[in-house]
Amino acid sequence: MNSEMFEFVAPRLIFGNGCIKEAGVVAEELGATKVFIVTDKGIVKAGLLEELKKSLEDSDLNYEIWDKVSSNPKDNETEQIAKAYKEAEANLLMGIGGGSAMDAAKAAGILVTNKEPINQYEGCNKFKNPIPALIAIPTTSGTGSEASMWCVITDTRRNAKMSLGGPGMLPKVALVDPALTKGLPPDLTAGTGMDALSHAVESYLSTGSIPPSDALALHSLRLIAENLPLAVANGENMEARTNMALASFEANLAASNTGCGAVHSLGHQLTTDFGVHHGISMGIMMPYVMQFNMIGCMARMRDIAEAMGKDTSMMTHRETALQAAVTIYELQKDIGLATNLKQVGVKEDDIPKISEKASLDVDMSTNPRRATVEDIKMIYEMALEENIEK
Repeated sequence: MNSEMFEFVAPRLIFGNGCIKEAGVVAEELGATKVFIVTDKGIVKAGLLEELKKSLEDSDLNYEIWDKVSSNPKDNETEQIAKAYKEAEANLLMGIGGGSAMDAAKAAGILVTNKEPINQYEGCNKFKNPIPALIAIPTTSGTGSEASMWCVITDTRRNAKMSLGGPGMLPKVALVDPALTKGLPPDLTAGTGMDALSHAVESYLSTGSIPPSDALALHSLRLIAENLPLAVANGENMEARTNMALASFEANLAASNTGCGAVHSLGHQLTTDFGVHHGISMGIMMPYVMQFNMIGCMARMRDIAEAMGKDTSMMTHRETALQAAVTIYELQKDIGLATNLKQVGVKEDDIPKISEKASLDVDMSTNPRRATVEDIKMIYEMALEENIEK
């Protein structure tokens, strides 16, 4: 490693099956008198709030629930949540659900302690005052938002994803209970798992990578390669579910500290413009972006292939790097997800517009190979035709 100074930030982690029962005690430790819970109607309908509510009640804590978070939270939603938080006179935030609920809670937290609008805080450390104390509780093993000092919100004026971040947004506690993921159907298990994988891959290849993030990313890659197919095949496999919950936390803890790359920049456009699930869009774009990036990170791509269980002893450096991309492509296909852009409704005529938008995405700044708009068009075209080099 080089001799440059680096900083590594992480929340307190409470991990294990059944640990949701500790929510009330943890909230008390943080000085809560009234808790504001941010979630979505699917979480409520699935009954995933019941243990949480009981835990808060056992600790004699009042709470209010906001259950209107959309699948891709928007700027105006965060303003509504912040207003409701203030009116409730709450003093602790909880985000429970997938990345949408946790990200919405974080962004609303910015507006509780800083002025509107949320759009002015795109980027890193753009807001002055830290958010209220936040407990983040994931119900999927994918986004890893519980580990991250970043959130992603849709700017409705531009129809573009905004990444907002800084240590002042980091959850105080990540409460990771793998049992909450047990009811997740195979397609969502697969999609969220690819989201976790994209964080591990992009953190390890990021120009901002540091030793702690490298260790977390590689361990996460091993866990995902071994356990994601098992969790998709049988959602009752709690060993696989537990390992995926840990992998998701590790992967985005790494990415939170390093930044991501072009996979996220190109994938974001599939979500905003075509409604593709975030994790599926990451899985589609990953192999093609990795092949483009290869000349800037060949040795590290070899490490990814080896972490995912491939024997590279008889391969050239180039072959091992390609093996990393192919391994991820094959994993995406094995777990039943789309592997090209045509499958999700993208046409060739769409590529110029989404390429321009992707070139402006903040995650491009830590990609290991500089990419022009023409380069981005080429990557999208590779993904459109499923042109993967093997």
